Amino acid sequence: MQNDLREALESAANISGRSLNAEIVARLQSSLEKAPNQQASELEAIQLAVREAVRDELKEILPKPKAK
Repeated sequence: MQNDLREALESAANISGRSLNAEIVARLQSSLEKAPNQQASELEAIQLAVREAVRDELKEILPKPKAK
């Protein structure tokens, strides 16, 4: 482990009142718990972008409604 990373983790561990090992485990668990939520958000953003792109393309290729 790089010294600067170790120092940052040790500092965080002291602030949180955890051992260095407990700090590392807590951070790993937190990152794994956030991953599915973050992936869902990214997927929703992609779906929205695709819907908007399809809508814009359809506006270009479909005939305009005739005025009455």
